[in-house]
Amino acid sequence: MWISANQVKSGQQLRLIDTPELDAELLAAKAKLQVSQAQVKVKEADAAFAASTYARWRDSPKGRGLRAGSAKTRRPAIPPLWRSSKRRVRK
Repeated sequence: MWISANQVKSGQQLRLIDTPELDAELLAAKAKLQVSQAQVKVKEADAAFAASTYARWRDSPKGRGLRAGSAKTRRPAIPPLWRSSKRRVRK
């Protein structure tokens, strides 16, 4: 069927094209966008946590808290669980 320009009104739908492949691509792109937005929120939360941790460390009184390199040299206050469990085992 041929439609002349005189018979078409502004905004009139001429044909409906079924595009399942494009619809699937659009849904996949929207899902990927949501994943990316969630990842951005996680990274923002990580950055905020790191900033607050650094601020607490920076503002802590000297002699309290960790100093650079002290985490490796200082003995833990509570021995690791595996050490205490070995002591309890009798041969």
